[in-house]
Amino acid sequence: MQSSPVVKAAQQQALSKQFAAEGEHNAALYPSFDLAGQYAVLSNFNNYQVYLNKFQNNNASGGLVVKFPFFDTAQRARAAEAKADFIRASREAEGAKDRMSLETLRLQRAVQELQASVDVAQLEYQLAQSELTATETRLQSQLGTLREEQDARTKVEQSYDALIDANLTLQKAKIQLLRNTGELEQWALAGK
Repeated sequence: MQSSPVVKAAQQQALSKQFAAEGEHNAALYPSFDLAGQYAVLSNFNNYQVYLNKFQNNNASGGLVVKFPFFDTAQRARAAEAKADFIRASREAEGAKDRMSLETLRLQRAVQELQASVDVAQLEYQLAQSELTATETRLQSQLGTLREEQDARTKVEQSYDALIDANLTLQKAKIQLLRNTGELEQWALAGK
C-alpha cells in the first residue's frame, strides 16, 4: 500500500501542506525582521547641491523594519487557512489510502475468482478431450458416427478457446493488481 504512487503523492501533498501550515503559524507568532539597504551615485547636473545643504555624490541609506504580528488578523487568517488546507490534504491522503486498499482487495478477489474459472475451463477442456477420445474409439469400433466425432472436435476447440480467454483475463487481472500495489514498477526495474 505504501509503495502505491497514488498514496505516495497524496501523502507528499499532505506533508507539504503541513509544512506550509507550520510556517504560517510561526509567522503569526514570532516577529519578523526586514533589513534593507540602498546605495546610489548621484550626478551633479540635477543641481542637488542647490536644494540640499549637505549633498554628496555617493549616497547610502539603510533601515531595519521589525513587525510584531500580535494584531495582524490577516496573518492569523492565512495561518488558519493553511491549517485547514493541511487537514483537508490529510483527509484526502487517508481517503486515497482507503480507496487503494479497497481496490486492491477487490482485485485480489477477482484474481481468485478468475483462477477458479481457469481451473474450471481446464477441467472442461480435459473432459472434451476425453469425450473426443471416446468418440474416436467408438468410431474405430464402428459404433459411432462422423457427426459425433465432428461435434466432439468442435467441443474441444471451443473449450480450448474458453481456456485461453480465461487465462488471458486472469493475466490481465494479475497485472492490474501488480500495478495497483506498485509491484509492477519494481518488477520492471528489477528486470533491467
